[in-house]
Amino acid sequence: MGRISLLEKKTRESEKSIHEAEEIAKRAQLEADNWKEQFENAQGTIEELQESRNHLEQQKRSLTSELAVAKASSSQFEKDKERLECCFSEQLSKSSEEIRELKALLDKKEEYAGELVQNLTQVQADLKISSDKVHALESSHASLEASLDSHLAEHQVLKNDLAMWEREYGLLEEKFDLEVSWAFLNSRRDALMEASQENFDLDSELAKVLETIERTQQSFDFPSPAIEAPVAKEPVNDEAVVVAVEVEDVAIPASEGEISTTQSMEAETSVTLAPLVEPNTSSPVETTPVAASSEVVTVPVAVSENEINIATSDVPTPSVTS
Repeated sequence: MGRISLLEKKTRESEKSIHEAEEIAKRAQLEADNWKEQFENAQGTIEELQESRNHLEQQKRSLTSELAVAKASSSQFEKDKERLECCFSEQLSKSSEEIRELKALLDKKEEYAGELVQNLTQVQADLKISSDKVHALESSHASLEASLDSHLAEHQVLKNDLAMWEREYGLLEEKFDLEVSWAFLNSRRDALMEASQENFDLDSELAKVLETIERTQQSFDFPSPAIEAPVAKEPVNDEAVVVAVEVEDVAIPASEGEISTTQSMEAETSVTLAPLVEPNTSSPVETTPVAASSEVVTVPVAVSENEINIATSDVPTPSVTS
């Protein structure tokens, strides 16, 4: 019984050992399968790594080429950098010079600004003085206007007086013309009467006529008004006396008064006294200019279309139209 139990015990132990060995074999098989799977995975990983290596080599080659290009670019960049540094240095020197010039201009500007301030102060002072003068002128403007009005009124009064004096002077000239014409006609009457005689001296008669004219002028000399009217003047060298008379239809009766002889005559006599130079202007017909010293007085004599009857016994008053 003991043996049976021992055998059974050994049998159970051997079964147990077999069972453990089987389990160990299973575990070993599983581990082998696992290692196999890991090996296969490792083989795939190796292939992938080989591919990655190839890819990395390609990248290395591309990176090498890129590095060469980058080195070339870097050398070009260095050259550009040096060139830019040179340009920058030149521009910096130019900028420094321009800054110095700008500082000098700024100093001049400040100096000019100071001068402008002084000039502005002077101008303001001058403006103040001018404003004071303008105020003074404005204050005196009213008085000047009043003075101007008074002067204008006085000027108008003087103009009125001048017009009145001119009218009076015209009347005096007309009176003088009439009186001179009457005296001259009397002298011409005597001259014509003596001319009708046999013994007639033209020079003496002309001298008498001239003397009569001068005496008549002296006897009727009168002063001019305060404001003189315009009088024609000639130079002293042109002293001349010109007498122009036109007589139409002169009837001279006979000495006995019975037979009258009617003569239609048109005579023009010109007498010039001591002319130094020739006269500048000619006197028209029916005009008697009388020049004494430097003044010329024009005396119109009009006897056209009137009959002058001259007799030896009685001389009627002639009809004179001026």
